[in-house]
Amino acid sequence: MVNLDLPLSSALFPSDPQGIDAEILARGSLPRDALVDRFISHCSPYHVILRNDEDVSAVKPRAGAAPKVEIILETRGGNKTATRVHGLEDYFIRAQPLADELRKTCAGSTSVEPWTAGGKGKMEVMVQGPQKDAVVKALEKRGVDKKWIEVLDKTKGGKKK
Repeated sequence: MVNLDLPLSSALFPSDPQGIDAEILARGSLPRDALVDRFISHCSPYHVILRNDEDVSAVKPRAGAAPKVEIILETRGGNKTATRVHGLEDYFIRAQPLADELRKTCAGSTSVEPWTAGGKGKMEVMVQGPQKDAVVKALEKRGVDKKWIEVLDKTKGGKKK
């Protein structure tokens, strides 16, 4: 248990006298785990993306949550499915080598074009067919965790997975 003093309680609990906060303040103490959870919820999120064996102290953290690599499955030309991938530059992944690997892995054609919605220097890889699993596997091999990959399936009414 942690005893709450005035600076700690005013920093972590709003001046709202209603609800559970009022009970905690009236008791004057709180379990340590609950206090840590409360403290972390008041912190701003940030992220750092490292290259290979780069040291964390050498890179400046960026504000906000980590960016996501988007994989979009869409129907083109009637019933043909294409898989588009963008957001690779944030993870230091070059588009052309990824496209070359996916061309061999998926046994289909690939193309690399500028991503118009992404800004200057951002590229998009397009793979023939529904190749979500192959793209995810190639990204994981390059160090991108599944939680940083967002899959949008526009072939079946725009369901998000």
